[in-house]
Amino acid sequence: MQHVLLAAADLASNLATVLRSQCLSPEQVWSAASIMGMNAVYYRFRHMISKQGYSERMVRLRMNRMMNPVTSKLQFELCSLACATIAGCQACLQVHDANVIEEGLTEDQVHDTIRIAAVIQGVAIALP
Repeated sequence: MQHVLLAAADLASNLATVLRSQCLSPEQVWSAASIMGMNAVYYRFRHMISKQGYSERMVRLRMNRMMNPVTSKLQFELCSLACATIAGCQACLQVHDANVIEEGLTEDQVHDTIRIAAVIQGVAIALP
């Protein structure tokens, strides 16, 4: 495990840095939405495959939390943006970026959110 920790020193440093954001509140930094992780994978498939047949099918994934989120609309969109970034879904990224800007976030806040998503993804890949 020691060799893993040494190999991930940059990730540890980056994680500490991005979690001390000057632009995002602690709530925004620590929020996570598992439903958005699920949706990012599913909708990325639909967007990338571009077959009408898939787009016409019912999703049939349970998403009740979307109807009554425990966070604000802004927080939900911010989590969605981070998940869409990790999933690499361009269509989702464009929609969620527009939504958070419309809700009042700055590009600096969006940039910090994406930096956090990038470091979290790096940690997820590097650590067993």
